[in-house]
Amino acid sequence: MSYPHNKIRISPCGRNDSRRIHQWIIKRYWFLILTACFIAAAPLASAETPNERWDREAELTAQALRAGKFDAAEKHGREALTAAEAAVGKIHPDYAIALNNLAAVYAAAGKDSEAIPLLVQVTELFEKHHGPRHARTAVALDNLAHAYIRAGRLDEAQKLIERSLDALRKAHGNQHQDVAVALNNLAYVHAQRRGYARAEQLFRESLAIQRKLHGNAHPEIAVSLFNLGAMLVTRQNYREALPLLDEAVKIFRDGKATDHRDYPRLLLSLARANWGLGIYKAADAAYGEAIPLLEKQLGVGHPGVAAARKQQKELQERARGERSR
Repeated sequence: MSYPHNKIRISPCGRNDSRRIHQWIIKRYWFLILTACFIAAAPLASAETPNERWDREAELTAQALRAGKFDAAEKHGREALTAAEAAVGKIHPDYAIALNNLAAVYAAAGKDSEAIPLLVQVTELFEKHHGPRHARTAVALDNLAHAYIRAGRLDEAQKLIERSLDALRKAHGNQHQDVAVALNNLAYVHAQRRGYARAEQLFRESLAIQRKLHGNAHPEIAVSLFNLGAMLVTRQNYREALPLLDEAVKIFRDGKATDHRDYPRLLLSLARANWGLGIYKAADAAYGEAIPLLEKQLGVGHPGVAAARKQQKELQERARGERSR
């Protein structure tokens, strides 16, 4: 299944939008990001105010994180947090945004033990200022839930996602993209806990919302199909998984989106589904397409690439053995 990954998107904005919160949905994880826009030709004033410093350091944090420079991102994230404290104090909801941005850096660097305490503070501040069923609180709950998932704290993650889902339904109604994402997150947790029947129900509910919102050719549909299909492969329900995975592959190919980060893993699931049904030629072709993409994405020496190569070799040996009978 697609697993949450860690990036931040900066949207173009005007100066008055510099305190705006953005939700970045990474199949199945959201970050808050404090955005800032600057006029390139304008030099920094010699007497920089805390708010100006905060904006500058927030932008530098985002730039470093996009470039994968985690040490620099952490440095600027800490500077932004210090400036935010000077600007608004530690109990203001905008301070929570700076906390969350630093937590996003830790999460991207795989330092969830450092991200979690910050995300707890973010959640507490938003609950205090906005209430437990506000959309911003829902985002904070989902961020914390993602960190708990990565840390293997699934019971806590499930409770947070359920609270987030309740808040999102209150804020947006049932037919909303954020609700679909939260349902997908909850399904993922149930699948990790081997609650496959409930996970399948939630994945299908999320997919139905996505289809209603986006039609049948949107990349979000492909990812949702992949999530459901991959779980069915895990349950060895290959016959039901195969058409879902085939549809997801077609969406990515028709949309010229085969550079999507989930596409190689989708191909691996497709290979396993075909293998499970004895369709060895199609399975081998899926492995053959997936492995070079994984090498490009993960590196030639990555264990995931080695595992895929091993699976393809085993498949080829199985196919030869059956042909020789």
